[in-house]
Amino acid sequence: MHAMTIWYEPNHPEWYDAGIADSLRMIRDAGFTHVHWNPDAGSSYVYAPSEIEHIAELFENAELKAKSLHAAHGLHYVSEKKSPHIDRRKDFTSNVEWRRRAGVDLLINRIELAHRLGTDSVVLHVTLPPDFDQMGPREAFLAQVCRSFDDVRPFAEEKGVTIAVENLMDRADLITALFDHLFERYPADFVGWCFDVGHAHVVDNRSLSFLRPFVPRLVVTHLHDNFGATDDHLLPGDATIRWDEVADMIAASPATLPLVYETPPERYSLSRPAFYAAAFRSHVELTAKVEDRRA
Repeated sequence: MHAMTIWYEPNHPEWYDAGIADSLRMIRDAGFTHVHWNPDAGSSYVYAPSEIEHIAELFENAELKAKSLHAAHGLHYVSEKKSPHIDRRKDFTSNVEWRRRAGVDLLINRIELAHRLGTDSVVLHVTLPPDFDQMGPREAFLAQVCRSFDDVRPFAEEKGVTIAVENLMDRADLITALFDHLFERYPADFVGWCFDVGHAHVVDNRSLSFLRPFVPRLVVTHLHDNFGATDDHLLPGDATIRWDEVADMIAASPATLPLVYETPPERYSLSRPAFYAAAFRSHVELTAKVEDRRA
């Protein structure tokens, strides 16, 4: 089993329809069996029931399965007039109650999509505020996050969907504080961890050691490579991440295969079929590393 991320196709006039279908077909033809759904992850867009059915039909027509999908955290730039301001109308971490509830509704919407696509995990960004390193603001922020998770929990458990919180580009000690709080409060079948290897490599000076305590919570992977300075999203093996170490961590976790690659085609000057073929070769090699260690 092998999983690749599906991205936006803004270069196609109907990227949400024919454009996505073309990419899914190329992903399948390269050899991948599963897809991580990423469109609209960085928005507050809500899928209508008819759209959820349409996305499921795209998967079925491509003969692909969903490994996971990226939930939306609701924070994005107000784009209609190219404003520099952030749209915070659907923010599950907000201390403005209607915004927090709207953020909960947005997360429930993505859990609905995950359930329809037959996957049991959604990946979620928890965007930490600038003052999260101060105890008072940290406690207030975590209280709001947990209020929202408590609201979502009955629906997520009914649908059998785990929320996999992704390690972002925050300081290692702040990521640790967030994970410690969430993983102590919630069971693993409700809140797990999405291991974004590229983020970790940049954040902790190319070391992944600060995340080792959370290996028992690992449920989904976002695998891509970089040189330790910026989040390049290259194919694994094309930069300086130590993939033997990554394979060791994944093999020791309860995460089920397939692994998820999170590299967009535009990172390479290749045709998209050639890119997906190269990604598949890399994926086969890394999957074998994990399977060998588990064996």
